[in-house]
Amino acid sequence: MAKKKERSIARNYYVDLGKTAKEIAELIDVSEQTLSKWINDPEENWKEQRNAKVSNAEVGVENINQLINGLCEDRINLAAQLKKAESELEKTTDIVEKNLIVNTIQQIRKNLASIDNGVIMWNKTRSGLQKESKISFPEYMKVMEEIFMALRLWNEKFYLQTIDFQEQHLNKVASRYN
Repeated sequence: MAKKKERSIARNYYVDLGKTAKEIAELIDVSEQTLSKWINDPEENWKEQRNAKVSNAEVGVENINQLINGLCEDRINLAAQLKKAESELEKTTDIVEKNLIVNTIQQIRKNLASIDNGVIMWNKTRSGLQKESKISFPEYMKVMEEIFMALRLWNEKFYLQTIDFQEQHLNKVASRYN
């Protein structure tokens, strides 16, 4: 029984919290060798579970949002530099200085165009990720049926107690798809 509890705790540390086998061994009374067996157990696939959590579409979308925000901040700063350079160009009468400012303005405009293209590319990538990560309502229903059938086989009495919840939950989910 104790090993079952330790295994459950170790799984949580590994899959949900991303800890290494060495870190887990220090936290609970289990050898790294035992942890390695648990992690690599083909029936449980801890590595696959952890990878799925780390690489899910929501994380990807959030990372892309951060990239886009950074690009937008850069664009705002460059736009301010452009405005300042254009203002200096109007005030300057020296030909050499005007040429330097014109070159600076051209470079800033190239950088702005590059940022704009980057934002467009990341927006397309984000849209694709969002589309990929959405499951259809029939797929959702199928998964829920599998879960509740497994629950029924495991503990029918408890399953029967969840029937109202099942109906409420599926109605709530259905309203999101409409």
